[in-house]
Amino acid sequence: MLYVLLLEPLHGVTYACSSSASVDFVSNLMPSQYEASGQGILQLFGGSGSIIGLLFGGFAQDHLGPRLMYQIAALVVFMGSIFLSLTLALGQAKSEIHFHNLIASHDKDEDFEMTEIENKKFIPAKTNEMHDLTSSL
Repeated sequence: MLYVLLLEPLHGVTYACSSSASVDFVSNLMPSQYEASGQGILQLFGGSGSIIGLLFGGFAQDHLGPRLMYQIAALVVFMGSIFLSLTLALGQAKSEIHFHNLIASHDKDEDFEMTEIENKKFIPAKTNEMHDLTSSL
């Protein structure tokens, strides 16, 4: 039982890291004018997930027992992690394809430079004039 008390401070560290990482993730995902809305959606789903998880967890523990309830919870978290990983990988692949198509669509003889836009993404821009390409991303 003593080892639980020794490990308990790690909960505070992991919770702080998880919270700050989720805020940073949503901030990078949303356009700058919608960052506050993104944080609101994050809190909405975080709060809703807590309520739904407690309701289903209590029901599962009463009817299935604590061991099976935690096994099911671990499976749900694992499946959610796989879903998130696949979603991020497919989104990254789609943005790379779009980026390569964007470069290929411009004339080969024009001079281009990489221009940094919001959220640290780079787009090609003509050196003699700027185009508003942010709406096409």
